[in-house]
Amino acid sequence: MNDCSQRTPMGPVIIATDRLNLRSWTIEDAPLLVELFEDTQVSRFINDGQPISLESAQLFMTRYERLQRERGWCRWALELAEQPGRLAGFCGFGCTFAPEIELGWTLRSDLWGRGLATEAARAAIAYGFETVGFSRIVSAVSPDNIRSAAVAERLGMRPDGHIEFEHHRLVRYALDNPGPIPAADPRYVRHCDGEPAGRTLAAADATGS
Repeated sequence: MNDCSQRTPMGPVIIATDRLNLRSWTIEDAPLLVELFEDTQVSRFINDGQPISLESAQLFMTRYERLQRERGWCRWALELAEQPGRLAGFCGFGCTFAPEIELGWTLRSDLWGRGLATEAARAAIAYGFETVGFSRIVSAVSPDNIRSAAVAERLGMRPDGHIEFEHHRLVRYALDNPGPIPAADPRYVRHCDGEPAGRTLAAADATGS
């Protein structure tokens, strides 16, 4: 098994749950992200089973750190609260399907089956609705990805058609903000406009449970 759990300096925590931290990326996360994608159980649904290069990992982190600075949200590094600085995966928002806000989650396979992906995604949704003020969130899940479909259902998301994405037909899951939507805050951008954030590391699907 790849040792993605070695300790790295910890980035600032954006969201904390009972068991998890969703935090900013650090440069030390890059080789651990590469190791995460060497696990074909993880990369099967989000990168067509392909590993990634160190350069791609660095570009991924640079892109989402920029989104955090500019918009107040991104796809955050994920770690166990009891193991700060150890990469467990990632979870958060992107603009792969602009103008829609897309939520994705990815977890090391040795951590599957513990409800951690659901816990992380639920916390991200609360942040997106209650802090940022998103009106709607979507996720795109492969029809074969039973675990992530179950996560989406547990989050209260419901199937809402399909998304054609890079020769893949994905199920769109959607969740509307039940409100009330908070007053606008200049620290947060509530929409995806202009050039989509792109598929860097194939962020259009999710793994874990």
